[in-house]
Amino acid sequence: MSELYLAQLSKTTLDWKKHAYRPKSSDWPDGIYLEDNVVKELKYLEDYTKEKAFGIGGVRNGSTGWEYSETAVYLGGQLFFSKPKAGDYNSVVPELRISKPVLKPSGDKIDIKFNIGEKSVSAQIKRNVLEVDNSFGPTFVVHTHPKSRVTESREIYTFFSTADLKFLHKSPIYMLGMISKNTLWLVCETNEFNSINSELLHGATLAEFEGGDEAIKKYIAENLASTGLVFYHGTFGSKLRRISYEKYQYSKSLDKNPETKVFAENSKNLGSQDPQLGQLKTVKAKKEQMQFIFLGVVFTLIIISLIILLKIIGII
Repeated sequence: MSELYLAQLSKTTLDWKKHAYRPKSSDWPDGIYLEDNVVKELKYLEDYTKEKAFGIGGVRNGSTGWEYSETAVYLGGQLFFSKPKAGDYNSVVPELRISKPVLKPSGDKIDIKFNIGEKSVSAQIKRNVLEVDNSFGPTFVVHTHPKSRVTESREIYTFFSTADLKFLHKSPIYMLGMISKNTLWLVCETNEFNSINSELLHGATLAEFEGGDEAIKKYIAENLASTGLVFYHGTFGSKLRRISYEKYQYSKSLDKNPETKVFAENSKNLGSQDPQLGQLKTVKAKKEQMQFIFLGVVFTLIIISLIILLKIIGII
């Protein structure tokens, strides 16, 4: 496959799933085009990462800092999306509750109704289309990472996390998307993927800090070639281009920028999507440390008191 629309590729992945086939790297196309309704959904979901956005339950004054996701379902050559689903500061559980479609003939078309989680979907699809293509099911999930402020003037979104890729590996889909600054990253699974080292993914976030999306693509080309994953990248409305491992020769220059060194050390505590740069995890760690110290002090006092008591009663 050279280039496909996302809906076409979604149909292909459902066929793979139906036959329990895990795709090879060569099965994935060189480029993916996004349909207009897909771009609309991506832009809508991206709004949830912005300082002022329309959120679940009404207008809010700023981003919650949570993760959000939408699930795409394929039917009759089209993609239908769930409502944005809210998670928390560190993760989101994608919507995979999908009801069986109810079909009602209407002339040369068929009225269709089904649910994706809490969202009721209604559509009309030509009868002759469904006669040759009755594939139905979830094909990919797209989610957001909240912006993380790394310096006074710098904000980044961070890259895919190990939790993201574990979900991809265990879920009924082969494609996982992530929105970042009017762009879409797409990661696709192959038959060679089992797991990935968290340090490798952390390196992609460091690359983002160092040089933005272009640096991430170079990092992927050099460091993630043997992971059994295929990556795509593109802005909304443009073609997603497959990241070629042969295209980039990435010089490991992340240690040349002293600011990067500071970020690298500080981000050790950074949850992969934590908008407060790991402050929540740091506070939790300090709290646990204080509890441990307190228990140690209490235990020591008990031992001392017991020794004094034994001396008083003449046992020692």
